[in-house]
Amino acid sequence: MAAESTIQDLGRFLEDGNRLIPEEVRDRLKRFASRLNFVNAFIKNSEGKGDQNEVVRETIQQLTKTVQKAEVVIKDFMLAVEKQKRSSTFVSSMSIGPCCLAVDRNTWKISNTIDDILDNFQRYGISMNVGGHCDRPNTRATFESTVGENSSTYTFEIANPVVRSIRDKEPSDLKFEIESFQALLNSTARMRSTERIESSEFTSGGYSWVMIIYLNGNTKDNGTGHVSFYLRLVEKPTGRNSVNASFKFFILDKQRETYITIHDGKERKFDAGHLEWGISQALPIATFIDASNGLLVNDSCTFGAEVYVIKNTPTLVRLSLMQKTTLRSHPWVVDYFPLLNKETYSSIFPIEGRHWKLCLYPKGNLRGKDKYLSLYLYLVDATDLTDGRKLYADFVLSIKDQLNDSDHEKSVGFWFDSGKDHEGFDDFLPLTELNNPLKGYKANGTVIIATTINEMFLVTQVS
Repeated sequence: MAAESTIQDLGRFLEDGNRLIPEEVRDRLKRFASRLNFVNAFIKNSEGKGDQNEVVRETIQQLTKTVQKAEVVIKDFMLAVEKQKRSSTFVSSMSIGPCCLAVDRNTWKISNTIDDILDNFQRYGISMNVGGHCDRPNTRATFESTVGENSSTYTFEIANPVVRSIRDKEPSDLKFEIESFQALLNSTARMRSTERIESSEFTSGGYSWVMIIYLNGNTKDNGTGHVSFYLRLVEKPTGRNSVNASFKFFILDKQRETYITIHDGKERKFDAGHLEWGISQALPIATFIDASNGLLVNDSCTFGAEVYVIKNTPTLVRLSLMQKTTLRSHPWVVDYFPLLNKETYSSIFPIEGRHWKLCLYPKGNLRGKDKYLSLYLYLVDATDLTDGRKLYADFVLSIKDQLNDSDHEKSVGFWFDSGKDHEGFDDFLPLTELNNPLKGYKANGTVIIATTINEMFLVTQVS
């Protein structure tokens, strides 16, 4: 199966000492690998079934394309990290940050695509192409909705990336009930220049809006044969001002007391030159007027809308490099080391206005217990990092070989905050090396530990 070997390579890559990759990125990549394993199993178990079922065949094709894309993303990430390691004598978590950011963004998009494909297959049978469009125009797809003894089948012609789902919750901004539908439909058919229906004004996000419905479809926007929905901003923005918003439209299924939710997932810019945005092919008219679907009952129907305004005044968060104003190294001489049998802490020392301490476990800690010397750096005043503040430290931990005048050291980068006050290594130095008489790590019963902080970055919320 495509990508299985790549997934295995990624697992080994993440486990083989790649501590430069931030922990949260490693965790997300592991979850992403598990998701791909599930998709591969789904594809394998569905082999042969697509010959009889159009929706299954389309779903398998889309998932296969997505897995292939994921394979490229994973390979590119591993190659980029290895290339960065080979091209620099000193590699930090910050130096591979762009690689991590890119793979985080790309795997997030792929995961969302997989969710959409599987969700539409399992729940509604709607076949959506990877990338937001259909390979073939006017793809026909069907889904069934059953509640108790009531069931209904909806068939759609999918020619654009419209997402349709079902939910119980009613619209939060507008419910638009229409009575005497047939009389209204006949009237709008006669009003050839004014075939649109407008709701009264409603407010959302601090702005006034109007919902517009074309019962016979907006033919000027390729809406023939469909009900078309639009949203209009009432107050015309002045100058270069605009309102950015996304929206959803709704149709009440009166038989099952649920709502068909319709949206295209896009954010729109409402400004002086474009006050209306919407979906021209929201729902086929034939589906809407079919009495068995429960959308038009006793010559009445109910529509709805929700508007999500995106603020134009975002929270400003700033990441700043902390300039070197003090010595960023600190030695720790541990006397009588052979007598230690539990974790031991250094005295607190200052670096760049922060207070730190070192901690060692002479017999190892966690996965290093009884096999390694474990060593960590603590930020003592990490609890002061509130209100979204974080401190990134790129630091080195070392132990001195006093006989050969050399150091054993390991580097790591870590984001400290109020909930994460230390980082280091369970497996800093094998106990066999520590106790080797040809090494001078504990000469005369003394161990010399040190830390050096190379770079420090502070994240603060400015406004």
